[in-house]
Amino acid sequence: MSYFGEFNNFNLYYDNFSNPENDQIYNVFNQYDSDSQDSFFKDNSNLNYENKTTQPTLDKDPNKIKFKTEQKILGRKRKDSNGVGKHGKYSEDNIIIKIKSYVLKHLLIFINLLIYEIYDGNIDKGKYKKEIFKIKREQIINEKYNKQFIKKTLKDIFSGDISEKYTNYDSEHNKEVIEMLLNENDNEKKEKFQYLFSLTFLDCLNHFSGIKLLPILKGMNSLNDLCKKFENDQTYINSLKHYALNFEKIIMEKKSRNRTKKRN
Repeated sequence: MSYFGEFNNFNLYYDNFSNPENDQIYNVFNQYDSDSQDSFFKDNSNLNYENKTTQPTLDKDPNKIKFKTEQKILGRKRKDSNGVGKHGKYSEDNIIIKIKSYVLKHLLIFINLLIYEIYDGNIDKGKYKKEIFKIKREQIINEKYNKQFIKKTLKDIFSGDISEKYTNYDSEHNKEVIEMLLNENDNEKKEKFQYLFSLTFLDCLNHFSGIKLLPILKGMNSLNDLCKKFENDQTYINSLKHYALNFEKIIMEKKSRNRTKKRN
């Protein structure tokens, strides 16, 4: 039994996402469609390479990962360069983005499922709709703020401006919905939401990775679910596991590419 009790119809609601006739909850699932998210990781022909970087390879033990020297991504290719650059899917930045994107995608789905369950489907319509929308992707792709991001609460993350695709809603829609949920008159509902939105991204990532499970997130997609998408690429699976299980350490030790240069 979870801290707040398991919501009995979770699988029912989740399965209904695949049915377009269930408009109220079908739209929740489609906020993060796989094509738009995968576009973050497609090859970019404007990137340039140099020797001396690491790419993951399989060790004799399939559960371990090692790195070999190959090429180093310089970023976008120089104007005077005739070479064709390519940002591989094994690059550290892309794997970090992939993990962040996947976790946020399924947190969003999970939160909206929980809202739907708690209110028994009565989530209103229009600007008062009790639904959290997809946030702008800057929080996902901007590595400059990763160290701060992992300590952010779900309240702070999802209170950010929503994606421009939601033209019929105010940019602060999520913030207003979250404030309303946190100030519910029903104390039982309020307690659930206050606990949920106080979780940090790192808390949720550790649950996702299986490091520390949180009963309230039971049923959310996991690292194993992500790995199943790449079952024909064991090297990439090992990379995902390596970065997911060591995410905090990697982020905290990583030097920002956007660091300020010392003045002479």
